[in-house]
Amino acid sequence: MAKFTKMFSDGKVKNTLTFRGKEFNLTMGEWEDGVRSSCEVGFETQLEEAFRDDEEVINLIENYDIDMLDCSGNEEEIEEILEELNEIE
Repeated sequence: MAKFTKMFSDGKVKNTLTFRGKEFNLTMGEWEDGVRSSCEVGFETQLEEAFRDDEEVINLIENYDIDMLDCSGNEEEIEEILEELNEIE
């Protein structure tokens, strides 16, 4: 089951996407020019690297803005992405 968590600690925001038994992290650190800098590449790039030969995952990445999980305050958008991930898990 796909899961998304957000944790605030020491001035950083750690976002974790769990999918197919793997954890993908996106830690947002210091503010630079009004935007937090990330310590890792985005979720989409991490998923592409982990599942480069999986057409279902690649199609999902192309059709949904998975990188927006970390900055979306819209629970409906987050739930929609998680539902899509669950369908191919």
